[in-house]
Amino acid sequence: MRLLKTEGGGFTLTKEFSNDGDIPPYAILSHTWGDREDEIFMNDIKENRYKKKAAYRKLRYCAARANADNLQHFWIDTCCIDQASSNELSKAINSMFKWAPSWESAFHQSRWFTRGWTLQELLAPRSVDFISRDGEKLGDKVSLERDIQRITGIDLAALRGSDLGNFSFEERMSWAAGRQTKEDEDMVYSMLGIFGVFMPLIYGEGREHAHMRLRELIEKLPTDKSKPNPKPKPKSQSQSQPLSLSLSQTRSWSQQQPVAFYRTESAPTPRATRSWNDVFCDKCNESGHRADDLHCYK
Repeated sequence: MRLLKTEGGGFTLTKEFSNDGDIPPYAILSHTWGDREDEIFMNDIKENRYKKKAAYRKLRYCAARANADNLQHFWIDTCCIDQASSNELSKAINSMFKWAPSWESAFHQSRWFTRGWTLQELLAPRSVDFISRDGEKLGDKVSLERDIQRITGIDLAALRGSDLGNFSFEERMSWAAGRQTKEDEDMVYSMLGIFGVFMPLIYGEGREHAHMRLRELIEKLPTDKSKPNPKPKPKSQSQSQPLSLSLSQTRSWSQQQPVAFYRTESAPTPRATRSWNDVFCDKCNESGHRADDLHCYK
């Protein structure tokens, strides 16, 4: 594979790359051919006789767009394939699909999937949109979930919003494998939301010590922390217990009630013809309760 690059106000061809790992980033011009005499071929580039051809406009346009995207190299089939060599032409046609990577390839190699703090930004929201650098929407967390699962190794259930408490400590930590953060400890601190815990941040303690503190904190949590508390069973009338209020509850309740007292047993309902003000306690000389079934809060 060869590439074009701008040099000295003109265009030159690179050496032929035999290893994919040696190929620098490049742009591709997808175009339709015009008349053969108007197109620019490999020999035209080598012999510097391309500026008067109609296709020179396409050549300059492709170079300008590549430069705008900070790319020094670009590929055009007419220029980068030796059309006179049947062997090279055959090889190029068989490799062309690989040479023209789709956005999916760039998506899989995105730096976004290598940063520590972006893990919680992927898992926490219900909806995540993925936008290209050109501002085009590539998809969302739902439509791209299979790609995201292959890139990150995160279980599909977690990507779909399942309670993260259903996944073990080791599995959740594995989701951060291969990711990086500027500060070493942030590789652990960025996982606090994943585990639903709070922990003091001590920069300088190192990743291993922070990891140890996180593990110790999680081991102290109740095993059913992530599960909802069971609803209490309703009691039957025969199981109802006498009403008992603490003194602190009494004080709070007394702000809303005209009488300040606490019960130790169920009080009989007064007759409709009598009010609480008609009832008198002969122990404290105050109205509102009776000594035989209520005890004065004093």
